[in-house]
Amino acid sequence: MKRIQKIIILGSMTLLFAGFGAGKKPVREMTQLELDAIRWKESSGLEDSKVKDGDDGKAIGPFQLWEIYWRDAVTYDKTLADEPGETYAKCRERAYAELVVRAYMRRWAKSNATFREVAMLHNGGCCVLGKEKDSDAYKNAAAYAAIVTRNLQSLQKGETPKNK
Repeated sequence: MKRIQKIIILGSMTLLFAGFGAGKKPVREMTQLELDAIRWKESSGLEDSKVKDGDDGKAIGPFQLWEIYWRDAVTYDKTLADEPGETYAKCRERAYAELVVRAYMRRWAKSNATFREVAMLHNGGCCVLGKEKDSDAYKNAAAYAAIVTRNLQSLQKGETPKNK
């Protein structure tokens, strides 16, 4: 009898949670100022055409996106590659690159992620938050996040970020 009660309770809970949100997880949406703070760190607010490729040519556009980051975002949000010409190279355009960053964060950032965590994900990739805090990857992403957080604070005050 107890086994049947457990099955009924577990089945009821499964149905309850399966219908909750229709199978979609809550996502972390980025504000425009948050995107601007990251973009400012990556390309100092330059116009798209003036942004140079970084990381020995592996990072492009105003957000300095790597192709693997773009592929990850496109895998999550297929609308990013709906139109002909929507390729990795299009990440050099700010508007498209913003869509890519938003999709990447919807995929990897927890719904309650802080901006610091979002910045660390952008810089260190989807696994950085799970790394040991004394690892180089974690330390580098944390240092990056500190700069980007200061950029956000400057932008919120209407000031030009110093990128320091």
